[in-house]
Amino acid sequence: MSDDDVPTPADVPPGTPRDRVRTVLVVGAVLLVAGLVATAVLALRPVGFASFGWFAYLPVDGTASLPGVMVLRRELAWTVLATGVGAVLVRGAVGYRRGRRAADRGRALPR
Repeated sequence: MSDDDVPTPADVPPGTPRDRVRTVLVVGAVLLVAGLVATAVLALRPVGFASFGWFAYLPVDGTASLPGVMVLRRELAWTVLATGVGAVLVRGAVGYRRGRRAADRGRALPR
């Protein structure tokens, strides 16, 4: 291959930045979709706070009630985290590819 030839995908060895970006994009998309599905399933599942007792009054032990504050269950927090990580990975990979293509063409990206 000479200097004026454009490399074809067969000329590019495995493990190049293109392959790594594709891998990050696929992993991010899988995390994003799996996180969204798991979050939806867990969020729609009813939560049994207690199976006994009377809950018409505030507790007498002096604990404060915080109306409007939602505390995530551990498994729901993990799915939200996986969704966020997947979204960041997808956005990063897409931005990198877009910037790389613009740099290869010799022009700057619009702001």
